[in-house]
Amino acid sequence: MKKNIIISFIAGAILFGTAGVFAGQYVATENPFLIQLNGNSVNMQGYNIDGSTYFKLRDIADVVGGFDVGFENNTIQIAKNGYIYNNSFAGNFDNYIGRYYKPIPDDSRYWFGYELDINAIDDNTVAFEYQHPKPGQALYYTASPATFVDDHIAIATGTCTRGGEQDNPDATTDVQYTLDFSGDTVSIRVYHIGWDSSVDTNFNINTDLRSNYDLYD
Repeated sequence: MKKNIIISFIAGAILFGTAGVFAGQYVATENPFLIQLNGNSVNMQGYNIDGSTYFKLRDIADVVGGFDVGFENNTIQIAKNGYIYNNSFAGNFDNYIGRYYKPIPDDSRYWFGYELDINAIDDNTVAFEYQHPKPGQALYYTASPATFVDDHIAIATGTCTRGGEQDNPDATTDVQYTLDFSGDTVSIRVYHIGWDSSVDTNFNINTDLRSNYDLYD
């Protein structure tokens, strides 16, 4: 009996990258058949879907060899013959450099809002500044350079001090920043450790520039 053996990249799609196509239409079961490579049995997990057998692309690379599989910057990368991808953060993230501003919702005074300056990005770090002026309460932030922990997220530490209370030890808290670079958006989470509170803000690189507002520097 002839069986359909579909290696995911030959089929034109990687199985788990198109899982939504299969969801609700087919049932996946474990491959019950022996797998051989050049006459020798190999251990590789397969999945039977609607009469065809699928294998993970990375498993094929590990067992068969001849190419490598990676995942960077939301891209599946296949390499052979010693090819090396250049996944430098700086080359992919320069378009995020800029000065961003977003007013507090429902507040007509534009100078009260969230400010994020992305000053520089290299292969491993992001130099940035963050401020969050509030009506009746100035907040002063410091930030160390953020370090990338994966292909689009960088983390940093710093402090936050409530204005006018510099002599009050409870007025200053350590801060953890999480920067997320995705598509046209820079997202930042500012977690005030000592106050157990956080602020999440999304800045669009096309629409949330400071130049769009009449602001004081």
